[in-house]
Amino acid sequence: MSDLVQRSDHCFVCGEKNPIGLKAKVEGTGSERFIKIKLDAKYEGYEGIIHGGILVTLMDEVMAYSVSDGTNWGVTASIEVKFRKKVESGKYIVVYGKLLEKSGNWAKAEARITYEGENTILAEAKGLFKLITLK
Repeated sequence: MSDLVQRSDHCFVCGEKNPIGLKAKVEGTGSERFIKIKLDAKYEGYEGIIHGGILVTLMDEVMAYSVSDGTNWGVTASIEVKFRKKVESGKYIVVYGKLLEKSGNWAKAEARITYEGENTILAEAKGLFKLITLK
């Protein structure tokens, strides 16, 4: 994360000081990022199944990181999500994000979620991001 702007310690996804946050570590470099995380029952929507809003939030985060270059940061303008299969609590998932293209102050990215060590796509997203400069 050292090549990116400083994020808030209270970010819901990656903030270390957010008591109700996910405390996810965004890894990777350049235009490809990922999060490996195990979500427990407190993030369920139905018994044993992670809430879709949490999954969208994770995909949004890795896409925002993938479009960021250390000077400009991506703010979500729109996101389209497809849920393919249920995501069970208590299992490690990997959330991948990748920059697709940049044009002026805009960027497009994609994300997907799989179980760790598996290739089956559980959810996927495409997003459009406005690039802004943070201080």
